[in-house]
Amino acid sequence: MKPRSSGYGFSLIELVVTLLVFAVLLAIAVPTFSDFMKRNAVAAQTNELLGALRLARSTAVTRGVYVSVCPSSNVASATPTCTSGGNVYDTGWLVYVNSGPKTAYAAGNEVLQVTQGMSNASIQGNASLITFDARGSSVLGGAQFWVCAKSSSDTVGQSGVRFAGRTVILQSGGRAGSAALATSSNASTAQGYCKSS
Repeated sequence: MKPRSSGYGFSLIELVVTLLVFAVLLAIAVPTFSDFMKRNAVAAQTNELLGALRLARSTAVTRGVYVSVCPSSNVASATPTCTSGGNVYDTGWLVYVNSGPKTAYAAGNEVLQVTQGMSNASIQGNASLITFDARGSSVLGGAQFWVCAKSSSDTVGQSGVRFAGRTVILQSGGRAGSAALATSSNASTAQGYCKSS
């Protein structure tokens, strides 16, 4: 007598159909996941920057001192410094107690916070140094920052239709908040929303 086949396993047609369904699901999921990661990067960097501005303001009021926030290109260093004259906060920033208004960071200043930027987000501002006084006001006056998702090869991000950028607005009184940027499906226009000029 011949033993009966158990019937377990896949036929070639079943395997091809399964792979086809998997490929379609993958084609749908990858762009959606990529957009999710971009939105997440923008939200995370916006919250980090708002947190730094609020820390600087509250410390200035609580301790009655000047506290500044400046962009830094070497935040991973044992002795990070401010980027002189720069308004790009992509690589990170310092929050430090300052000796006076609009005074650059010096080696003896007390550093309150060092934040490293994310490689997939760009942050540009219209000020290279934000200083809060003992009343919590911004010595500079108002300032604005543009936070957008970017690829690792870009220097400025984009505020696209599926992953809008955010703007962080600092009022002269010291309060800071954020709002969504305009969006565009045109790459050049979407990038234009993410820079100060």
